[in-house]
Amino acid sequence: MKLNLLPSSLGPGKSILPAIFLSIVMLVASTVASIIMIRTSAQALKDETDRANGLRPQVDKLATVSAKADEIALRAVPIVRNINLFNAMQKASDVYPAAYDSVLPYIPPFYRIFTLNVAPSGGNMVVNMSGVIKGYQQYNDLLLALLRIPGATGITRSGMGIRTKITPGISVIDQEGRTKFPDEGVIPDDPEGQVNRAISQGGVTGFVNAGGFGTAGNGPRGAMPLATLINVQFTVPRNIATIPNPRATIAEAGPGTLQPVAAPAAGSGGKGASTGGGNPGG
Repeated sequence: MKLNLLPSSLGPGKSILPAIFLSIVMLVASTVASIIMIRTSAQALKDETDRANGLRPQVDKLATVSAKADEIALRAVPIVRNINLFNAMQKASDVYPAAYDSVLPYIPPFYRIFTLNVAPSGGNMVVNMSGVIKGYQQYNDLLLALLRIPGATGITRSGMGIRTKITPGISVIDQEGRTKFPDEGVIPDDPEGQVNRAISQGGVTGFVNAGGFGTAGNGPRGAMPLATLINVQFTVPRNIATIPNPRATIAEAGPGTLQPVAAPAAGSGGKGASTGGGNPGG
């Protein structure tokens, strides 16, 4: 005896037909959808291709203009480089005059300058000058005046000879040991001898010709009588080392590339009997 526990709705034949029908419907639907997607994609591709073809003349024109611009820019390279070089040289031409102007106002009037030179040293400026002063007081005052220069350091002076008086031993004609300079004779006790000694020291028998004064020509004059030529050197925090190099710049391939080089060894402020500058704010 057989026992059939399946419901009558699931009998053979009734369960297969709906599944077959559903599969056919899904197959037809997917085929239709694929056809629609293929046609839509093909139409979109055609539209974009037509649009790209329509823009091709503009793209070709843009490429032509870009190539022309590159050609013009290439021809402009030396022009741009030369303009930049000119601007850099124009700016550098003010470096040394400005350097001299920063020092001259602090040079006291009693220091008669012969030469004034500035030279780069790393990021600083070294100043060398020579001139004439009279006596130890001006020698000391010159140092005090130069110390007023902002940032000035390492001030050195040379050329001032040491000439001090001495007290000689007692002699037959000088019983008191009167003070005198080493190159002078003994000062006698006798008043008449002292007068004769003063007369002999003050006598001038001819043209002294000290420092070129009283001679013909317009050349620079040296130290006058009782004056001393003093050389001074000091350092100021001022960078004057970078200036454009025209030869190296023109040889560069790129536009306006300036090659900094070391500045000349020294810039001369000229030689002559010029006087020092005035006191700033004085």
